[in-house]
Amino acid sequence: MVKQLSVFLENSQGSLAKATQAFSEANIDILAASLADTSDFGIFRTIVDSPEKAMDTLKAGGYTVKLTPVLALGVQDRPGELSRVMKVFVENNIQVEYMYSLVRTRQQLAVLILKVSELSKAEKLLESVGYPILSQEDLV
Repeated sequence: MVKQLSVFLENSQGSLAKATQAFSEANIDILAASLADTSDFGIFRTIVDSPEKAMDTLKAGGYTVKLTPVLALGVQDRPGELSRVMKVFVENNIQVEYMYSLVRTRQQLAVLILKVSELSKAEKLLESVGYPILSQEDLV
């Protein structure tokens, strides 16, 4: 499992720039990111190289931030792979709450970041069918 930061941002021009500037000034590397918005606020979900440091940095800047355990799953970067992963979830009644991805070309893997209903169960099932579960350090 990896630690994801969920940062609540005002839905206004420059709010994401300010949050990422705080990371830059603290020398925190963003490894993956997703941004979802509503009319009033956005949720910036990110995986970074130093999650606790990032959380402290953002809290010191007045941001509302939460650490959430998520699954980082290595998959081959080829057609049909996401479908195979989703089939494992469906067959085992695991709900995908959200996901985003990144491609790690050095390792020749795509990485899916998944928030699922039963994290430990999902991790064991996916490992049992040969999918590597990645740690925070694997992503750096």
